[in-house]
Amino acid sequence: MRGMATARKRAGSRLSVAVLYSGRFYGELTLPAWSKDHLDNLIVPNGAAVFVVVDPVNLCDKSSAVQRAISLPNASKWETASLALLQEATAVFGGWPNLYAKVVNVAAGDVAKKFSQVGATAVSGSQYPFIC
Repeated sequence: MRGMATARKRAGSRLSVAVLYSGRFYGELTLPAWSKDHLDNLIVPNGAAVFVVVDPVNLCDKSSAVQRAISLPNASKWETASLALLQEATAVFGGWPNLYAKVVNVAAGDVAKKFSQVGATAVSGSQYPFIC
């Protein structure tokens, strides 16, 4: 029995926690209490790696550097947007060092169409209060 407990302890020490934020991102509009709660209760206690993945439709701060980068006419706009997102996410998560961010290039029309379809099938808009 002792050998099994030692093996479990060894295996457990190799486990890592990752927190994925995918979907809407509010950037500078994120409430500080929300960030503090996630840092205090999820990220810091677990030493978690934090991943923020967002598509252009779900960037809720329309005045952000991320939005400006996406509107650039050059081929490196996605890389530039991801760097801007990383800066915003770093601010949201208090400078947490194990943070990764990426803006994914999806056809905005496809995402907008899906939102429209979901909205059309909903009984009322109150079911989706947080759509940007």
